[in-house]
Amino acid sequence: MTNEEWETSQNAAEILLALKSQKPQFFTDQAHQLHYYFLECCKDIAYLTPQKDLKNAIQAGYDWLDGKISDRDLLDYEWHAEAEVFAIQYSDELEDIKYVENLIASILEIRELSYIEARDLLYRVTYFVDFSMYYALGWAGKLPSALSKLEFLNADRLREYIKSPFNEFG
Repeated sequence: MTNEEWETSQNAAEILLALKSQKPQFFTDQAHQLHYYFLECCKDIAYLTPQKDLKNAIQAGYDWLDGKISDRDLLDYEWHAEAEVFAIQYSDELEDIKYVENLIASILEIRELSYIEARDLLYRVTYFVDFSMYYALGWAGKLPSALSKLEFLNADRLREYIKSPFNEFG
């Protein structure tokens, strides 16, 4: 990736992949900045995450980065966030289906989607929050293999948090 591509690309996942492959040490060194960035992207989709455990997990991510909670505390919040992922992903039982239906009904922006479309979107959102809330602790230097889970990224915001390492003039 060139500096010009960095500055103009609107595909944040592409930028992150280029950063990781072309500047792996720089990418790893940016773990805390990337963690803040991912949490800010979660704020952009907050309307899709009304679940208390997800809201708490996002705040815990900030609190951990700011040194207010321990690694153990962050992992406890992550456990609850992951439970939300599983509740949506494995919603096969009637009780679980009702939970997801009620969740969908509570989010105005997705009420018109089919149950399958809305459930799949919520799964991707909850997975993204789960990934984002403990990035620097659990994912530093890595990206999920299913980059489609990164669809909620914003390239312009990425450039606010990470300055281009591709600038030949430093």
